[in-house]
Amino acid sequence: QHGCLAYVIAAVAALSVGDPFVREASCDDAEDGGEPSGHGDGETDGVPGEQSAARRRFWQAQARLAGSEPTSDVLKWLTVVGAVEYAGGSDTACSEHFVRPKAMGEIRKLRHQLTALMQTYCPGAGAVMTQHMAPPNKTQQAVIRQVVLAGFVDQVAVRGDIAGYHAPDDETATRRRGLHAVPYMTMWSNEPVFIHPDSVIYTTARSSGSMPQAVVFAELQHSTRMWAKVATVVSPRWLATIGQPLCSFGNPLPFPRPEYNSTRDEMTCHVEPRFGPRSWPLAMVKVRQRRTGTRWQITDVIG
Repeated sequence: QHGCLAYVIAAVAALSVGDPFVREASCDDAEDGGEPSGHGDGETDGVPGEQSAARRRFWQAQARLAGSEPTSDVLKWLTVVGAVEYAGGSDTACSEHFVRPKAMGEIRKLRHQLTALMQTYCPGAGAVMTQHMAPPNKTQQAVIRQVVLAGFVDQVAVRGDIAGYHAPDDETATRRRGLHAVPYMTMWSNEPVFIHPDSVIYTTARSSGSMPQAVVFAELQHSTRMWAKVATVVSPRWLATIGQPLCSFGNPLPFPRPEYNSTRDEMTCHVEPRFGPRSWPLAMVKVRQRRTGTRWQITDVIG
């Protein structure tokens, strides 16, 4: 859809290889919950000259790759894959974008293999391996984020205040204030997780003043906190459509009024869904139901 196949193939390849960026240029304080120095603004106070310059160039490159309104670390990876490939995949291009040449080479090989498989088994899909992969537009970015959700639908994390999480008094008193202290709850654990400080999500969060309601993540890293890494912002409404198998749906709401189609013995109505094993409440959605014997069963979530 929307010409996203090449992007999805590249995303799968990148996620299979792992984070392509070098970490040596990053600050060392990410592990203890602090925001890396220079993240987003180039500040490197208290860092010696050469190290300071390297970190400044690193975060400037990260900001360029993230874009103006970043919503996904996966999209940032796609951007750097396209940029390095456009430059011929040279070591110089890798150095300029602070990525590991070996990782980029592995991503390139996987892209070739996956494209070849698609051409063999899905010849009508139009899979093509191209060196000039332009950054995805807004519509394509939204589609890619939905694909990421479909792939990690069991790794959804919801902001703590929405999930009903209440921090212990000692944690509230001692934890560092700010966006990095915003907890999220995963579907399968009672331990809060936090978006990793390297995530591009913080760039948009600083502008809006709040963290997103829901994200999906590719991995968890445990140090002083449980960090959610490679995060992608998802709309809670997508959980009821893409994550429908993990949803439970309430009875039809009286308003908006249900509509009955006697010819097809179908009804469209609005219901309140709940997502996942913790039954997180979602906004009401419109569904199509069909009568099966004496029961009505949902056949489609319209949105």
